[in-house]
Amino acid sequence: MIRAAMPAALVAQIGMVLACLIVLWTGPARGPALAGWAALAILATLARGMLLWRWPSRPVAVAEAARWRRLAITAAFVSGSIWGVLPVLVQGQAAIEQQMFLGVVLAGMCAGALAALGYLRIAFYAFVLPALLPYAAVMLLGGNPISTALGFLALLFLASMAFIAGTLERVVIGAFRLQHANAALVRRLTTARDDANAAAEAKSRLIASLEESRREAETANQAKSTFLAIMSHELRTPLNAIIGFADVIRSEALGPMENARYREYIDDIRDSGAHLLELINKILDLSKIEAGKFELAPERLSTEPAIRAVLRLFREQATSAGVALELTVEASASSIRADERALKQMLINLISNALKFAPRGTAIQIAARAIHEGTEISVSDQGIGIAAEDIDKAVAPFSQLGDPMTRRHEGTGLGLSLVKALIELHGGSLAIESRPGGGATVRLRFPARNSARSAPENATALAAR
Repeated sequence: MIRAAMPAALVAQIGMVLACLIVLWTGPARGPALAGWAALAILATLARGMLLWRWPSRPVAVAEAARWRRLAITAAFVSGSIWGVLPVLVQGQAAIEQQMFLGVVLAGMCAGALAALGYLRIAFYAFVLPALLPYAAVMLLGGNPISTALGFLALLFLASMAFIAGTLERVVIGAFRLQHANAALVRRLTTARDDANAAAEAKSRLIASLEESRREAETANQAKSTFLAIMSHELRTPLNAIIGFADVIRSEALGPMENARYREYIDDIRDSGAHLLELINKILDLSKIEAGKFELAPERLSTEPAIRAVLRLFREQATSAGVALELTVEASASSIRADERALKQMLINLISNALKFAPRGTAIQIAARAIHEGTEISVSDQGIGIAAEDIDKAVAPFSQLGDPMTRRHEGTGLGLSLVKALIELHGGSLAIESRPGGGATVRLRFPARNSARSAPENATALAAR
């Protein structure tokens, strides 16, 4: 702003120097002193012009700006001092009209300095104080009322200019600060807009990606459903035939088997087919649960008859293993709301596991009791037990504890994971209490009310596991 106002101020200063030279030359002050002052004033003005020519028009660093600030203050002080010399040169020699003219010139020069340097108050003071104070002093010491009045007017004018300069500087600095604040706000808003646009674009890409993933998941789910249907028909059907024909051959319904090795082979065929069918059935059930295709039909069941129906399936197996099956049903747990097929499947898996590990001469205890949450059915054995850190592993699909090379018990590793999935579909929970060498107790906790969840609602959690 100082650079923009400087050319007009310099031109006006040269004009004022020439006017003073013409007006005062006719008086007693003419001579070498006045000519020398005029030459010095014009030379100083030209020097300020050279400074203006070198003044940078580009934004500058803080250190460079401070240097130019010092140059502006120094130039203003030199120029003001030259103008302050003039009243001293003509002191007592100029007519009152010439002194009044000089006062008007100095007032005009100070007003021009206010317009050109008012944004930098210290530079304004550097000009007006050495320019106007000598004139005021000369006029106050003039000894006549008119000159004294002119001196007081000069001081009053100086005070008013100082007040205006202070106000102008504050206004300009406030305007600059507001401009910078607005520019910073615009930058922040621009950044926020760009960020919002980037976020919207990222959101659009994410939505497109999720939509594509959803379509792929639907395609995969459809392929899975097709695979389940094919597997159910193409594998279960021949396996049932294999098991059925093996039973016919083993019973010698069409005639005796002469070779004892054939009987061993047919027993192996039958047991292998049954094991494979069991594995396929469990895999299909888990897949149906994860795919949301497993349908529950909860109903009110009599607890004891439902459990005894399962125990009858293990009567011969328990007798040959030398293990007793003991059932205790409290009166408060005489009925339970559950899907009958799912309940039997859970009990079959739990009792089958207990029979694998229960030592000969011990008992497997099946108990039903009422709890605060609803009804609990527990299956306890006195087998080898499970370490606390292995319980989570025991309920994971296809997970079997122990060394595969030394394990004495066969299994698919799907029993407990299927039980956990089925009890959670009922809205209940599975709990295992065990320690190595101290047996194991598996608890099925059914909710008191009909809070069974459908398979689709539970499919996501199952898939995450």
